[in-house]
Amino acid sequence: MGAAVSILTLLTMVGNIIQLQTTLRVAHSSSPELARMIAIKNLKRVLTSSLAPVFLVIIFSTQLASLLNSQVSAILVLLISILGLLASCVANGFTAGIKDLKLQAKLAVISACFKFIFGLGLILIGAGVAGAIGSYAVGFLKLLLIKFMFNNEKILRSQSLTG
Repeated sequence: MGAAVSILTLLTMVGNIIQLQTTLRVAHSSSPELARMIAIKNLKRVLTSSLAPVFLVIIFSTQLASLLNSQVSAILVLLISILGLLASCVANGFTAGIKDLKLQAKLAVISACFKFIFGLGLILIGAGVAGAIGSYAVGFLKLLLIKFMFNNEKILRSQSLTG
């Protein structure tokens, strides 16, 4: 569990870079449509660049589980959590770029609550370490909320995107 949390913590540095790049590009976009396309392009780039490491982790999951003294299921849940972390950084960059800090704060609170509830539920039903790590995977929920916002032109048009 400690190794998993350490890995996620270290990857937040990579996530910060992704978030800052997305924020900068979205903030300098000239239209809401362009801002949305930039964020989606960044999301696709993050996910496609993650394909090779994902396949490697899946192939060597048994060895990684042995190395970390864990279960294969915990390694796979950690992998999903890492993808959720990186994808949610793009979403955070998008909301910061459109200068909607209120929405960003709301999503952070919602995400934290769901992580807590989801993780506690998994631990209580006996999912063990995989359950505790699984609570980090709820970052995908945050991404889905942002994806809904990408398609909501009313929210985008209400924002000033002139950087």
